Amino acid sequence: MYFRLGIFFILWAVLVSIPSLAYTKWSTTAYSNFPLLETVRHKIKTEYVEKDVKDKDLEYGAIRGMLAALNDPYSRFMEPKSFDEMKVRMQGQFFGIGIHIGMRQNRLTVISPISGTPASKAGLRALDMITTIDGKSTLGRGLQ
Repeated sequence: MYFRLGIFFILWAVLVSIPSLAYTKWSTTAYSNFPLLETVRHKIKTEYVEKDVKDKDLEYGAIRGMLAALNDPYSRFMEPKSFDEMKVRMQGQFFGIGIHIGMRQNRLTVISPISGTPASKAGLRALDMITTIDGKSTLGRGLQ
């Protein structure tokens, strides 16, 4: 509740104290295209209770909000890491030894090796259990 009131107060203060920004024409430079957005970002960074708000979190949140305003179920924002992972899955590329893994009997277990990878060349097969990684037991270790 305090979070919502804080955000409301910040937005209200910005809109009341700088009403002309809401009607400013966009210019050709990237930083002056969204003066209201920049003013709100500055107010959050300087006056919000949580002082450690990251610019990237605010930027990504603004992007999500703009896409949500489109009311298009097919438009969504993906952070760079998620996007890179999706591209790898879509292109069929991979990193690591080349296996699909899962959990079985509380152990990391090979679901299937990917053909032509180091895992398949080493002879790993479906249902092989991975008992250690770098000399450390995998018992109880999750998929992360």
